[in-house]
Amino acid sequence: MKAKRLTRIPSMGLTAMLTLLVVQVLVFGQDASADRKTIVGAWQNQATLVDCTTGEPILFNNCKAILDDVRIFMNEGTLTQIQALDGTRSPSHGIWERGCDSHEPKGQSFSTRHINFRFTPDGQPAGRAEVRECIVLSHDGDTYTATGTVEAFDLQGNAIPDEPLRCTTEVGERLTFTSPLIFSPLPSPTPCP
Repeated sequence: MKAKRLTRIPSMGLTAMLTLLVVQVLVFGQDASADRKTIVGAWQNQATLVDCTTGEPILFNNCKAILDDVRIFMNEGTLTQIQALDGTRSPSHGIWERGCDSHEPKGQSFSTRHINFRFTPDGQPAGRAEVRECIVLSHDGDTYTATGTVEAFDLQGNAIPDEPLRCTTEVGERLTFTSPLIFSPLPSPTPCP
């Protein structure tokens, strides 16, 4: 009788260990493929400023206002955006979550809110800009399209009246070891030469 109990205990322990091992493989083995269906990762992004009413591109000196940036979406719902400009703004920092208010199924859409600090050309603080976006991930998880708004605030946090709300249309491409680190392959209009 005692011999049967002693052999049952090790076999139950072995069964429990094998079950835990299988569960770990199933759970952690999906992480790499699961990330391909989320926004988590590094992306190159190209935004075109557009008129919020008509959707037509905003022109500066007869050229479309196109802004290139690199974004990193972290697993815990934070994001960083870096844009090469003339030093009149800081990198953006913000948050993201799955789903947009009035858009695609929540599984493939993501809302963002991020801010950057603005500076005058001589480096003095000028306020901040707040960006909100709805990003829709492609089926394969390697590209996205987005729409957004950009609102400027002064140092006291008041909306700047002579800088109206601006809107954006955007395209993004996931950075990989084989993707080119340039923005020209993205399917959007090119700026003036």
